[in-house]
Amino acid sequence: MEVEFDSRPVRPGSLIWSEDNILALVTPAGVNIVTPCLSGALDRSPIKFLLTSTPALTIAGDSPPWKLIANVANIRNAVSPLAIDYLAGAWSPTGCSPLMGCILSIITSRHSVILYIPTSSHADRQWQKHFVLDQYLSTYWGAQPQIEPEMADKLESVSLAWSPKIHFGGIGSVLALGNKAGYVTLWHVTSKENVRCIESWKTESETWVIQLSWSPWVLEGGRYVSMLAYATADGQVRVREVKFNPESPLEGIDVSKNVMETPNQTLHPCTVLRWSPTSYETANKRNMLAFSKGNRLNVWFPHTNRTVMWRRPIAKAIADITWDTHGKRLIVFLMDGKHCVLHLQDDGLKVDDEQVEFIHQSIISRCHMQTKTNITQDEGDADNANADDEGADEENSGGAVMGSKLQLHIISGSASSERVQLATAYYVTSPFHMEFQRERYQSSTLTLSKAHKTLQGAPADALFDRLDTYIRLPNAALTRNPAFHMWDMLLLLGESWKARDSGSADLERLMTVLSNKTKKAPATLEMFSKRDALVDMNTSLESRLKSTLFSRTAMNAERVAIYLFSQLKRCELEASLIERFGFDVRDAEIRVRKHITESVLALHNEASAASTSPLQDCDRSLLLLLCDSILLFHNDDKHLLATAETTYLQLQGSCAVDEQLGVLQDIKKGGSPDRVPFGSGREECPACDAEVKLEDMQKATCANGHTWRRCSVTLLVIADFHPRTCLGCGRKTLMVPDAQADVSTLPGTTATSWLEVVLRAHCLCGYCGERFYTALRRRA
Repeated sequence: MEVEFDSRPVRPGSLIWSEDNILALVTPAGVNIVTPCLSGALDRSPIKFLLTSTPALTIAGDSPPWKLIANVANIRNAVSPLAIDYLAGAWSPTGCSPLMGCILSIITSRHSVILYIPTSSHADRQWQKHFVLDQYLSTYWGAQPQIEPEMADKLESVSLAWSPKIHFGGIGSVLALGNKAGYVTLWHVTSKENVRCIESWKTESETWVIQLSWSPWVLEGGRYVSMLAYATADGQVRVREVKFNPESPLEGIDVSKNVMETPNQTLHPCTVLRWSPTSYETANKRNMLAFSKGNRLNVWFPHTNRTVMWRRPIAKAIADITWDTHGKRLIVFLMDGKHCVLHLQDDGLKVDDEQVEFIHQSIISRCHMQTKTNITQDEGDADNANADDEGADEENSGGAVMGSKLQLHIISGSASSERVQLATAYYVTSPFHMEFQRERYQSSTLTLSKAHKTLQGAPADALFDRLDTYIRLPNAALTRNPAFHMWDMLLLLGESWKARDSGSADLERLMTVLSNKTKKAPATLEMFSKRDALVDMNTSLESRLKSTLFSRTAMNAERVAIYLFSQLKRCELEASLIERFGFDVRDAEIRVRKHITESVLALHNEASAASTSPLQDCDRSLLLLLCDSILLFHNDDKHLLATAETTYLQLQGSCAVDEQLGVLQDIKKGGSPDRVPFGSGREECPACDAEVKLEDMQKATCANGHTWRRCSVTLLVIADFHPRTCLGCGRKTLMVPDAQADVSTLPGTTATSWLEVVLRAHCLCGYCGERFYTALRRRA
């Protein structure tokens, strides 16, 4: 569960974890991009790392377009290396890239801003340069080809941060940049055709803006309100409110005056800014801000405008900070390799010794440096030890590795989007073997561990409380790969069944928690529904469909139940319990199936009413199958029947649907369709060209006995040997077809068929929210 790199990060916050479950380790030599793949429990299944990196920087291709006047340029070239290094990075929210993933933005040592995107939607993706922001910065500031130092300070960026998602369509998020002249600028960069600065202001400081961080936004007065914290090199930390209009986020942005400003208490500038996450319990509250100054940690409470401080005596500066899921604990990593877990209380911050030891042992248990380097436990003598004075004052601080003389130095840490898994970057040194010290000086190791203790000693009530909280979160939180969070719940539930022999009672309670019928949406749940970004009618069809499928809270309980059942079948539990759970989960699968069918047909009916584009054969088969499935399997749903009738009437001119319309009218009168004469389905067997009727939603059998799987989304026959397979529930889905060169695109999208639109929108499994795995990649 660890991977080693030949380079080492040199700045705090160099390890960043995206909402798409991708890690980036920013080092001067390059950005290492790691995708951890987990199939099973965190403690019982090995993690496979899929590795790639950004392209190497070159002087010729990555130097900024502006040139300093001769004498200043000569001085800079004399003190600066000729090579270009990576300095800092930030992930955008998911859905901002052209492939609906995350954009990786980077600042180089020449202070250029470069955006990278993946070349494919697969886990083993490669990354390419999307575009460079330097030319747009030059145009915005009115720079000439040769510039003065004052203009260089405006052009050269030193910090960056992405806002929370403010729009589901092409706008997505905005990028905040801080420069050397003390300016903060907001940029729309998610569309290459419309890159522009939408807001800027001058801070009260004349020094560099070295840190930026956005808080999760809240809805106030019909506007999205997010707080932007920024730190300057003179030690000041300030916060401003930024308000966006949900209908047109790039217009009429309102930036307030400072709502928080810290005095220059220390000579140390701020190195880390971290806002607390939003959970179900804190949905109506403002998020708290944690920031560091040297070895001091400060937490600002917006609702009381109060700041509390914690200091680690005789310790080096803070290297990184990460919050837990509920915003009640902070994990603090220090430059000397030590760490602390702080519990937030009304009167201040208290050290959680038990959690400190748990995280320390979780990291150390995955540190295999002794076997890698063949350094024994008894190396060196106590008389030769020359450990530094700072580390010697804290014997139990957790710096030594497994009782040896090796010293563990944690460089940076980052938690997953659900704050359940913890990634740490570290290196190991030895005070005795200088050859080993030199060999390991430039290397670092990335490891994954659990962020908190869940499996031992936790009561079952804690499980159900966590589960109840989790399924009330927006669907976006569920569809970011739920395995890391849900597996702990599942295993804890299994342990409680074995220990207390009360599986039936726990199962009843679990189904009560997962049942939509027993839930009534409180005010905070309604607020979460509003916090889903509004859908712009001008965005692409696949973006609108994806918004309908995944940006609601209605299907959360069903998807959690489906995911849990798929994993329960792999656990050592009684077959009767699993079967009983499966009986209830079938209702959840039916509701998700209805949700997918209704979403696809409703969007098609809306788009077709304003367009007369001819349908392709694959689109006709898709729409007929979905409508026929309503008549056969969901004919008790009046809303779905009305949607199917509208679609049939639109298809009446291009194919024969009189039989279907007759059956639909009989159903409306109280009858039921006879499946024997009902000629449902318009497909042919891929093997013998015989007709394949729609008789089952999982498999298809032709008249000659050839059996095929059906796509879990479109219900079409899967003839591809390498379809997309869900990592969670194992359902099969067709791969996105290639665009046809001789066919015009549909209005409102770059796709050439409705089938392509539907499969693009399903970048995740519509049933359980997990990612897809494909054994075969298409060529780019």
